[in-house]
Amino acid sequence: MMEIQRRAFTASALAAIPFLSSALRGQDLAPGNTGVAAANDPSGHLTIEVEVNSRGPFRFVVDTGADSSVLADTTAEALGARQTGTVMLAGIVRTVSAETVAIESISFGPIWRRGVSLPIVPRPQLLADGYIGLDLLDGYRVILDFEKRRLIITDPLHTNSTVFHDPRLTELHAQGSGGHLRTAQCRVDRVQVAALIDTGAESTMGNEALFHKLLEISPSYASSRTMQLIGLTGGTAIGRVVSVHEVNIGQISLTGCPIAIADLQVFDIWGLAERPALVIGMNWLRQFSRVEVDYGRKDLRFQIGRSQLGITAQSVRSEEIDFHDKGIVA
Repeated sequence: MMEIQRRAFTASALAAIPFLSSALRGQDLAPGNTGVAAANDPSGHLTIEVEVNSRGPFRFVVDTGADSSVLADTTAEALGARQTGTVMLAGIVRTVSAETVAIESISFGPIWRRGVSLPIVPRPQLLADGYIGLDLLDGYRVILDFEKRRLIITDPLHTNSTVFHDPRLTELHAQGSGGHLRTAQCRVDRVQVAALIDTGAESTMGNEALFHKLLEISPSYASSRTMQLIGLTGGTAIGRVVSVHEVNIGQISLTGCPIAIADLQVFDIWGLAERPALVIGMNWLRQFSRVEVDYGRKDLRFQIGRSQLGITAQSVRSEEIDFHDKGIVA
């Protein structure tokens, strides 16, 4: 059996974080843009309309952190899809065997593929008709335009193109292959980290290597606050919630940022277990007006809106966690 590295996840204690919760409701796209109108699912993930075998539209989550796209079992049943075999599907907590089905065609925005085989996952774990992963996104440019409430999937910028200078924009060069893009131009309270963008994760997470570096700065980072992390392949893990003072993403700073620290296999899968690393989830991404992941050019771009030049605060409370997320300081 093949093994597909699947590492998208949700964090139940943070699933209701309301940053820009009205953003990404389905709207018409401006003429000349190659894009897909987007909406929020109940967990705050980005979902788009996808046609499978010329049927639909189905609602799929766009997941820039998942190696493989997947179908919900109910979607596969509705399509009458033929089983083709099994693969090992790796999540944040455990790896499971998953059946695969043959798909004649799948299309969304400018992307149209024929003859693919996709794993199927129980719908209660996905809370969507399926997930779009790096196997379909790699080579394209994914733009999360929160300000204009749309998701754009288009061709990458040419390597010799010049990005228009904007004091609200920071462009970071990334490394990696097969869609595994990460940047070293990120610091967490002066600790340099390898950071990746994960639109399939509601919460931002760090690894144990990052936690140990923070403890070298001050023992005050030790925390007894915890949260439960739920993997799409099943199983749960407990994350330690750490509030850091400042995170620098290029020239943009975020203050009062919570990070869930956990020893998860996602960091092993991405080869980041031994160095401080950060998975930037939707609770941080929604604080920007626009985020781009350019898989062709290997760039990440973060932009803040004019209304985000000050500091804002949002309080989140649950039975497991109580902390403050604060806005962006330019």
